[in-house]
Amino acid sequence: MTALKHGDLNAWNVLVDKAGFTGVIDWDTAQLVPLAAAVQHPLFIADIPGWRNDDVPPGMIFDDDRAELERIIDRLAVLSPAPAAKEITYLLSTSQERQFFEMSLRNKRINAEYTRVKLGSSPINKVLVLQSLGEFVRSNPDLQSDAGVLQLQTRLCCLHEAQLAAYP
Repeated sequence: MTALKHGDLNAWNVLVDKAGFTGVIDWDTAQLVPLAAAVQHPLFIADIPGWRNDDVPPGMIFDDDRAELERIIDRLAVLSPAPAAKEITYLLSTSQERQFFEMSLRNKRINAEYTRVKLGSSPINKVLVLQSLGEFVRSNPDLQSDAGVLQLQTRLCCLHEAQLAAYP
């Protein structure tokens, strides 16, 4: 299933007035993507390590905001006759890991945080990283054809082959 993803949903692109939410602007990066790639918390409440929100003090977290959004989406899903409604609820509640991974493929600062968080201080074992990527893609099949995932798989395979060639 595909969905429309805004591509740059941050606090500066959400319009509000005294009555509340009025709209979203800046749709130039919108695209059709697999549902799992589209259903995510907005970046300004996602708490993705390495992502910086403008004018937000370091250490400020948005756990309560994410939980409230998930409760709202869950209530809407219960009322919806659409078969995908329940899937959207699940995808949103499990989106942080996917969003962190996807953003690490495109943002150097987030990639550095992803590497630090996921690999810690242990030496990088290309085979284990490649296996981990394979497990991630198997659990998120909609991302198998993502350009960033394919590029990372190719890069890791090449590094592993070079490593094997260096130590016959």
